[in-house]
Amino acid sequence: MGTRPVLTQPPPAPRSCQALPQDWGSGLCDCWLGDGIGLWGTACPCLLACRLARAAGESGVLPCLPGALVALRTLLRQQLRIRGCVLEDWAAVCFCCPCAVCQMARELRLSC
Repeated sequence: MGTRPVLTQPPPAPRSCQALPQDWGSGLCDCWLGDGIGLWGTACPCLLACRLARAAGESGVLPCLPGALVALRTLLRQQLRIRGCVLEDWAAVCFCCPCAVCQMARELRLSC
């Protein structure tokens, strides 16, 4: 009178009306698009990163924490349904931080 082992899993629930992942609205190296973000990101990337964190609903001191910009970029990418992976987020922030911050700010359409 023992229980039977589970041999199959139920199918996943159908997804309803989710938007397909998209690409970033601008390239990583498109810092000078005439929107003022590139100038601000070049002159004061730390201030732009703090403003970006606040616009994303996080604390303004978040960018001061080690690894926090990678987490912020991943969060934005997931919220905005942008294609990519954590490794790409890490590489963008690690090797081209001011450009990555500008790209994120443009995606949130921060006004300067």
